[in-house]
Amino acid sequence: MAAAIDGGIGIDNSYASLLGAAYMYSPLYDLTAFDGQADFEITMGSPDATKAIVALATEGEDGYLDEIETYEVDVTPTMTTHTFHFTKGNNSCCILVYALDGVTLIFDDFRLTVDMAKNSKIEQMIDMALLQDANASSTSFDGIDFNNDRISYDVLAARVDASLEDPIVSEYSNRVYVEAVDAVEQVEGAGARAYVEGADLCVENPEGAAVEVYNMAGVKVFTDHSGETFVQTQLDVPGVYMVKVGSTVVKVIR
Repeated sequence: MAAAIDGGIGIDNSYASLLGAAYMYSPLYDLTAFDGQADFEITMGSPDATKAIVALATEGEDGYLDEIETYEVDVTPTMTTHTFHFTKGNNSCCILVYALDGVTLIFDDFRLTVDMAKNSKIEQMIDMALLQDANASSTSFDGIDFNNDRISYDVLAARVDASLEDPIVSEYSNRVYVEAVDAVEQVEGAGARAYVEGADLCVENPEGAAVEVYNMAGVKVFTDHSGETFVQTQLDVPGVYMVKVGSTVVKVIR
């Protein structure tokens, strides 16, 4: 249950006896690429709670979150920043935060940091396709930039129709990696190039194609139809962006 406070976010245990205790959890992360390690920084405070739990958790077979690494921290009425070093991350884990006592726990900021090796990458799914014809045997993907990404795919089968109460879904196939451009039809090395310098996005656009920039929530944050061969704009918020130059899509990180 969300806490009501101007300019802040928090959890409210006013009705814990009726609704259950409130807690906050992050999306699921795969920390195996970083040896299970991550640093979590959070700023929090409370007018009444004195203790809180910050934990690394994984989803159990019963659908509940099971803590696999736990820190107990003192909470004060003054907003205070705490940093926790987790070492037991797996391929499907999240950050879990809740109060041990009191009614309200207020947050001001949080950040998860991992130590990436030079030239390493984080996988992001940028496209998917659905074959609705039971007799179909192939599908196509358009606008894939092969220059900076490793292309891979997996497959599952599903039956979804009105006669079924729940869809029937198979397990995923083994991941298949495309090791060469020749293995993919109609994929060419992209002439456009996008990169970040400081807070600025730089796009080398030899064809003068339309440029569109999206954040990872799918929101368009910039558009350019000037036809210029070099486009530059500021990225206000750090994060991962998808830069679409004509039919080419490039990932950048600010």
